[in-house]
Amino acid sequence: MKILTFLAKISIAYFIPQSILAFELAPDEGHRIADLEVNGQSVCAEKNYILSNIAANTTVHAIFEPEVSADFIDPLEGLKVYPNPASTMVTFESHQVITEVQLLNIT
Repeated sequence: MKILTFLAKISIAYFIPQSILAFELAPDEGHRIADLEVNGQSVCAEKNYILSNIAANTTVHAIFEPEVSADFIDPLEGLKVYPNPASTMVTFESHQVITEVQLLNIT
């Protein structure tokens, strides 16, 4: 899984003391916000965040991860798995296209 990150180092030299800075996080298509950290502490996983009372140098780290989804074949919709029980080989038949199979504990 590929994790994308964004790191911003905010220097107090560029802000009036007690400033406010608003962030709007926009993940690439197919990604979502996993976490937003300020100075190493998790603060949220929301699209918008307001950093208030900036009084010292601050690090903001946004972490994005891929959105994961899966479509499963309904076993009542013509999926056949045989032989049952199986020992070394299994055959799958379906009227739908099967692009991936995960087989656990065949014995």
